[in-house]
Amino acid sequence: MLELLKLANERHYHVYFLGAKPEVLQKVVAVVQRDYPGICIAGYRDGYFDKHEEQSVAEDIRKSNADMLFVGIKTPKKEYFLQTWQDFMNVPICHGVGGSFDILAGVTKRAPFWVQRYGLEWLYRLIQEPRRMWKRYLVTNTIFIKLSLEAILRAMLARLFRKSTSVATSDLKKLND
Repeated sequence: MLELLKLANERHYHVYFLGAKPEVLQKVVAVVQRDYPGICIAGYRDGYFDKHEEQSVAEDIRKSNADMLFVGIKTPKKEYFLQTWQDFMNVPICHGVGGSFDILAGVTKRAPFWVQRYGLEWLYRLIQEPRRMWKRYLVTNTIFIKLSLEAILRAMLARLFRKSTSVATSDLKKLND
């Protein structure tokens, strides 16, 4: 998100912020205005809206003519929202930013660089907010590990099958000769 904000600042892009609590969002907008004066704030809205309000939110984003949309809404609501409304909103860059609004607003502390580098920022967040984050990471990480192991097993079996098929094919060629 920070790299995209730098780009938007340099190119004077219009940016829309969707998500977080109203007070957090106000801080995000203030920080962006202070630290990225080249950005045009196309609009912003907190992330607390019902399914029946989605169309009006999407219409507001569309009318803003934003070049970038940052979405800081809970998973999977943000994914469903973007899947449903992305084409309609006509925003070239739509980016789900997770807890980045809280970090930018100073509500949550970002993990040290070495933690980020090793891909353990999720663990750092879990330690900071165990009551809120434990279930998300337990469920999603378990699903990720399961899917990864299934993919590895499929690849290994496919490779084994290709080898055995090629061996059988070469044996048949030898028999035919």
